[in-house]
Amino acid sequence: MPGVDINREPPKRFPFPPRAQALWDTVPEEVRDDILAKVWCGHCRDSRRIEDFTAIPEEHNDLILRGFCATCGHVVVRLLETGG
Repeated sequence: MPGVDINREPPKRFPFPPRAQALWDTVPEEVRDDILAKVWCGHCRDSRRIEDFTAIPEEHNDLILRGFCATCGHVVVRLLETGG
């Protein structure tokens, strides 16, 4: 698998719907990067960074991050249970 290209553009974060943004804002900033760096990719079969992502609010104040694996480009998702 290819390594990370240091010349690559930083990941895009598409605008979140207002409710999703409000939920994302409750996550401490220092934790956000760790969350974004540890998303399971079924194609790579390992934890990878998510890029070009958006957030989708779900029931019970959960949040789904949907984007692409920074290594292989396949779609990845991560569920954040906010405890609400």
